Amino acid sequence: MKTRAVEFFSDGIRLEGMIQTADGLKTGERRPVVLICSGLHGLKEWVPARWWPQLIDAGYSCFAFDYRGFGSSDGTRGRMIPREEIADVRNAITFLQQQPEIDPARIALIGWGLGGGIVIATAAEDPRIRAVVCANGAGDYGRTVRDAVTYPRWLRWQERIAADRVARVLTGASAMVDYRWI
Repeated sequence: MKTRAVEFFSDGIRLEGMIQTADGLKTGERRPVVLICSGLHGLKEWVPARWWPQLIDAGYSCFAFDYRGFGSSDGTRGRMIPREEIADVRNAITFLQQQPEIDPARIALIGWGLGGGIVIATAAEDPRIRAVVCANGAGDYGRTVRDAVTYPRWLRWQERIAADRVARVLTGASAMVDYRWI
């Protein structure tokens, strides 16, 4: 398996990714690609790396990238806005269609956890997607988090969210929450 580090831009923000291809790929050969989207952590090396070997062996190329603000990509650290991550995936598709080893008409998405929702939403908006897989996706992260904590803790979080909503409107700034706290 060969790895090629790449970068592209999404809304003017530099994102870093990795294209994985099979050894022995012939010059000019273009393979279908599976774009693998991470979940809450948004990192190209974590969940995607678990699927590369099987997908490469099955004849696909693979691509993973760090969403804006995560890993080695640029952007505001800790900012997680699903609509922006959908934009990142759509821009990644445009980038992939320009790569010489990728068949631009055969692009699939796999998403893990939060990435599952991202790939479903992307596929619903983008006709370039030929297949989509949601693995371990949560349809309602609010309910998922609510069910994982005590009711008093949930109420405290709701108070923080309400206060943050006011702060964003009055100051333009939002509080940052460490993902491990959630």
